[in-house]
Amino acid sequence: MESSSNDSSDEVYSPGVSGESETSSDSIDELSDMNLLDNNEPIEEAGWRLVSDIFADTRPEPPPAFSDPHAGVNDRLDKKQFSSPGAAFRYFFDDEVIYTMCNWINKRATVYFEANPDKSKVHGLTWHPVTPDELYVFLGLIIVMGVVKLPDMHMYWSHNVIFGGPEIFSHEVMSRNRFFSILKFLRFASPDLVDKNNPHTRIEPYLDLLRDRCQTLIRPSRHIAIDEALVLWKGRLGFRQVSKTKRAHFGVKVFVLCPSGERWDGYSWNYALYYDKSNFKIDDPNASQLTVSEDIVVYLMKDLLDQGRHIITDNWYTSSRLSDYLLTRDTMLTGVVRSGRGPPTIIQKEKLEKNQAVFARKNNTLVVKYQDKIEVTVLTTKYNAGMVEKTKTYFGNKTVFFNKPLHIDKYNKKMGSVDLADQLLEPYVMQRKSLAWFKKLGIHFMFRTLLNAFVFYRNECLFSGDFLDFIMAVSTEWLRENSRGANEMLTQAEMKSMKKPMKLKNEMEVVHEWVRHEKRGKQKRCRVCFSKEKKRKDTTNYCPGCPGEPGLCSVDHFKEWHTGSTVADDPRTHTSGVPTKKKCRV
Repeated sequence: MESSSNDSSDEVYSPGVSGESETSSDSIDELSDMNLLDNNEPIEEAGWRLVSDIFADTRPEPPPAFSDPHAGVNDRLDKKQFSSPGAAFRYFFDDEVIYTMCNWINKRATVYFEANPDKSKVHGLTWHPVTPDELYVFLGLIIVMGVVKLPDMHMYWSHNVIFGGPEIFSHEVMSRNRFFSILKFLRFASPDLVDKNNPHTRIEPYLDLLRDRCQTLIRPSRHIAIDEALVLWKGRLGFRQVSKTKRAHFGVKVFVLCPSGERWDGYSWNYALYYDKSNFKIDDPNASQLTVSEDIVVYLMKDLLDQGRHIITDNWYTSSRLSDYLLTRDTMLTGVVRSGRGPPTIIQKEKLEKNQAVFARKNNTLVVKYQDKIEVTVLTTKYNAGMVEKTKTYFGNKTVFFNKPLHIDKYNKKMGSVDLADQLLEPYVMQRKSLAWFKKLGIHFMFRTLLNAFVFYRNECLFSGDFLDFIMAVSTEWLRENSRGANEMLTQAEMKSMKKPMKLKNEMEVVHEWVRHEKRGKQKRCRVCFSKEKKRKDTTNYCPGCPGEPGLCSVDHFKEWHTGSTVADDPRTHTSGVPTKKKCRV
């Protein structure tokens, strides 16, 4: 997590001082002469003044000092909870969340059957209340569906060799009809508290649970990025939004606040859905004149104001009115700004050549217009006027040096946190046209929380894999821990993938291996469970190389049976011609 002590990179750079370059300067073919617009005399307009000497530009007042002693990872956190990817995600989807969701699902099922007394089954099955273990398995399969894409959800349980889903989608783990029964009653709020006229009552209780865990784990440091995401939805919905710049084009708009820094990019610390403009109003008389887009910034920042933070936004949010209000709350702002929301006409009317810039200042607010491929205007209340030297290399080893305004360079480096989250989520979030809007949103936020768990686990537990590796590890752990059938299936798959299959040979060349009965449903008593714990446990797995072909319910019991004392203690192993006292070699 970034802190105020290492914020020295935000100091003003002078023109000609070399910043980070993308290439070495060994092959310089052309040097582009990039100068500021030449203004011999300062020009003033309604308090704005063109900056003629960027060396002399400075804020009238020093920027607010960052003062949040709780920034960073929660000191009270026991990192032993994060022993594995599955355990890391379980911190967010803990027992409280799972039990609450089970309660909502079972309540919805009760309401359904009370309203339809003639129906006793759903999807061909008699309904029984969902358990926490079942819900963990259900969510684990949802995560697998996000990675393995099929056009129809029923195809995951197909036995078609070519077009069927992974083997984990089987009756032993969770049957197709049971999965769709749970999906039918899946809810993210208590049915008795849902108001049909207020759509937020269908999803906000669930979001509150997840948001609380995301905010408890870490607290953002100085730099924060705010942007919006769009969850695809093309159906009829009163608060559906249209955005031509987003991949989805149609959907539910989600406003996201992410810490901006190399370590925590992509971590969604706070978020809010757009239902209507009234749900972002702030209880502050000084904020009464703010527009909806400006209210959203203050709403997301409500617990982080008055501590010297720095917000980065795009042109939908940025305005001089917002920057002035935030300065009264000891918070700074940097963002691309539209022509009618703050930039004075004295810089708007200037005609610039490629890579030229012009600055204007009014009190603690600085605006720069810079000619790149297009004109870009950026407002800041943090930085002074300054330029950094950059390089760009073209094909043929042609290298060009040019100067770029300091706070445009800083904006480019710090703004991408929310976009990074969207890029990481896009390949894996399960998008199904048949789902209700609140189910699609609930699953989307489960994956967004999964990304938060990945970012934290990568930073604090030194996880070297990527997001896909983390997703696969989480789904595997959840299925193995909560489904006996999945555990056996995954164990057998691991054994088959071993370079040397788990087979043991004794002196008489009798082959011992852990296999499953070919005859479906045939079970035997596990010898180890019976010998050690004096309890009967039936299993379909056994060792064909041992006398009597003993049942062995797990790989651990298979190893213990052949290497421990259990073999010698069992009287059924005393068979003529087979060594009883000598243990098999592993």
